[in-house]
Amino acid sequence: MRIVYAGTPPFAATILSALLASRHELVLVLTQPDRPSGRGLKLLPSAVKTVTVAHGVPIAQPPTLKTAEAQQPIREAGADVLVVAAYGLILPQAVRIVLPATANDFIALFKDTAVCSVIAVEELSKAY
Repeated sequence: MRIVYAGTPPFAATILSALLASRHELVLVLTQPDRPSGRGLKLLPSAVKTVTVAHGVPIAQPPTLKTAEAQQPIREAGADVLVVAAYGLILPQAVRIVLPATANDFIALFKDTAVCSVIAVEELSKAY
């Protein structure tokens, strides 16, 4: 199954790591833009970006998903499912309808564990 994953904090990076270890293909990762942090206000990447870059997965960091330009990488990814864990941006309807017609396969994981997220993806893959 081809997955677009959206997440930002360390919690979401744990789920991303589990998905990377699964049999599914991560075709795109969405995370929030790098933010200033610390006394020097240096730009720091999110935990999800750090894991994504280490695995060579394509990444997008739009400040919003409201524009067609920001939604373009999601359309081009050709994903079967969108997995979301603590992303931090609102997903407009235009993003959700990019997925195939069977994609009421939108998984939102707010308090779940990485293991449960992989189980959810495995259950969805049975429909394909």
